[in-house]
Amino acid sequence: MVVENLNIVKRHTKPRPIRDANRMGGTQMAPGGVIDKPAPMAVSKVMVICPSCNLPTRVGHEFKEVKGKRVKVRVCRRHGCGGELDK
Repeated sequence: MVVENLNIVKRHTKPRPIRDANRMGGTQMAPGGVIDKPAPMAVSKVMVICPSCNLPTRVGHEFKEVKGKRVKVRVCRRHGCGGELDK
């Protein structure tokens, strides 16, 4: 999973010719050097934002009665919040 501006790594690249660039005349070169690029990170490192308290939170589960059926619902684990995450 790639999240913008979160897990930026530096990639050292060599200058190399660009494909199909010789149609316009001379060969063009892609620049070399140190390039900043986003890298993937583990999904387990991302936290859910609670819609009621607008803070990152851990997820808890509770059971709720809906139309006579017992449904499992995700809830905010922050102290004093307990808002539903699935709406």
